[in-house]
Amino acid sequence: MMNQKRFLVFFLILVFGLLSLPLQADVADDVADGIAYMKKGKYEEAIEEFKDAIEEVEDEYDVSEDEEVREWLIGVYHWLATAYTKNNMPQKAKETYQKLLEISPLDVKAREKLDRNKLGRKKREEKIESKFLKKESAHFILKFEGTEESEYEAPEILEALEKAYKKVGTDLSYYPQEKTACIIYPSKEKFRYVTDTHYWSGGIYDGKIRIPLSIELDEAEHFKRTLVHEYTHHVIHGKTKDNCPSWLHEGLARYEDKSYEEDREKDEKRLEVLTQSLKENTLVPLKRITPLFQTGDTELVNLAYYEAYTATKYLIGRYSLKGVSKLLEKLGERTSIDKALEEVFHLDYQALDREWHKFLAQGEPFVARKAISQAKRRVAVKDEARALYSLAQNYEMNKMYDLALREYQKIIKNYPDSVWAQKARERIAELKRKER
Repeated sequence: MMNQKRFLVFFLILVFGLLSLPLQADVADDVADGIAYMKKGKYEEAIEEFKDAIEEVEDEYDVSEDEEVREWLIGVYHWLATAYTKNNMPQKAKETYQKLLEISPLDVKAREKLDRNKLGRKKREEKIESKFLKKESAHFILKFEGTEESEYEAPEILEALEKAYKKVGTDLSYYPQEKTACIIYPSKEKFRYVTDTHYWSGGIYDGKIRIPLSIELDEAEHFKRTLVHEYTHHVIHGKTKDNCPSWLHEGLARYEDKSYEEDREKDEKRLEVLTQSLKENTLVPLKRITPLFQTGDTELVNLAYYEAYTATKYLIGRYSLKGVSKLLEKLGERTSIDKALEEVFHLDYQALDREWHKFLAQGEPFVARKAISQAKRRVAVKDEARALYSLAQNYEMNKMYDLALREYQKIIKNYPDSVWAQKARERIAELKRKER
């Protein structure tokens, strides 16, 4: 008698027409395994099988030109979205339905799922945020519950966000043109009510930065780091056009928020977890790490963040922030991460895993950046002047001339003898000439 898996493969060949595809055996196996895992309630395993099947076919075929392949993909994307939903990963389910609509804009089921989720979320947002106050800065729109205390704290929050705008923009060579919305909830309960996130989540970026504020701001260094963390996601989202793998997204956000450079004892514990996993050969390959970020298991979530941070720190240490910025730029051209790694760093995923493991074996991936020498400090000062000039140029490009002038004047004041001060003087003269 035909066993269950063979029956599923046969069924998939009949339904999806895989008999005509060169990849039909492997692909049909992946989908059949995914469906079998779904029936057993093993949703994480199912997700990986469906993703592997989709990736194989999308790499091999031009979906826009082949209707048969497109119909097959629609079916598997529906399975993948369902698996994400069952595994309590609503954001990933939403992204999958959005991808599905790119392939098939008239897919009624995908549209209904997105509209239903959007309606529920919108109602919750309106219920909580309808009476929120709003304040703005040069690059941010801040919404918050209107209390005397929160109104006092709002300027400090906007100041922290503006600092993030400059720092993250300099590091990743990207400054969003539109103002970024940031919503501050007065409690974790209200934050979770609107966002439907796990209890351990300290913030989320979903097109807007959303963060709960449950303690005094002057005691909440962690809160400010969360602002930087979520803003970094916004920058990566914009620069890569939402085409960045989770491990790099989270690794860069951790690198920018510096939350892994605060406590030596915690650093040692993180390192112990990773080195033990390294010895036992149980580290999750970076290519398959995404589901760990969305599980309800805090140990697995922590492992995912540790892996993402150390892999990203390896890339920055080996290729510099400038190199990583080039990788993000390549992803923004809709290049796959596999091809981007190859083109920018001449690495494939397996090679990256190997080099990252060697980096971990050295023993100190969480150690804070050391104090720099006088020579390096001079270089840092030069880089800061250049970063300010870059920011001013960005303002000019977006016709925000007052802000550009302010940054040019800051360069002249703080770095009067630098080449960037001379350039700033030239730009100020040019802007004044245009005004006349």
